[in-house]
Amino acid sequence: MGTKPIRIALVAMLATTALVAATSAAAKTVPLSGTQTTINEKKGIYKMHGSLRGRWYGLSFVPQAKSPSQLVAIGRERFVGCLDSNRNTVCDAAEPAGTINFTYTAWFSLNPSTKAFVRGQCLHPVTGGTGAFADARGVVTMVDTPVGKTIQTTYKGLLTYGPTAADRIPTSARPGDEAEARSTC
Repeated sequence: MGTKPIRIALVAMLATTALVAATSAAAKTVPLSGTQTTINEKKGIYKMHGSLRGRWYGLSFVPQAKSPSQLVAIGRERFVGCLDSNRNTVCDAAEPAGTINFTYTAWFSLNPSTKAFVRGQCLHPVTGGTGAFADARGVVTMVDTPVGKTIQTTYKGLLTYGPTAADRIPTSARPGDEAEARSTC
C-alpha cells in the first residue's frame, strides 16, 4: 500500500473526526415540561420535576401593578440542577448540569373579596447560566393553580444550550437585573 492512500484515509478520518466534534459541540434545543413543588415559599425555594431536576430559587420579586383582583410582578430566578434527558428522575453523570438564570414577568388573579389566590402565570426568558448551561437561551412558561391548600405549578418551554447558544439572541435583547425580593411564581 502506497503513502497516497494512507494520506487520503488519514485526511478523511481527520475530516470525519472534526465533523463529529463540530456536531457534538453545536448548540442543542430541547423541549422542557414538568412540575414544580414548594420547599420553602418564604425563602423562595422550589423543587423541579420532569425535564428539569433540581432546585429553583426566587431571587427577586418586584410588584409592578396591583388591583383588588390582579397583581403583576417582575424579577429574577435561578435553577440549579440538570436536564433529565432520559426522564429517569435522576441527574446522571452524562446529562447536562449547571445553573440557568431567568428574568420573569408574572401575573396573578386574586379573588377581589377575599384576596385569595385564584391563578398565576409567568413568562421566564433564559438569560444564561453556568456549567453546561453557560450560554443558555430560551423561555419557560409556568401556570400556578390552587389545588386544596397548595398550589400546583406546571411548566413548559424550550432551552437552547451549548457552545453557540448565545449566538441565538442578540446581547441587546437580553433582559437585565431587577431589585432583590422573593418570588412565588
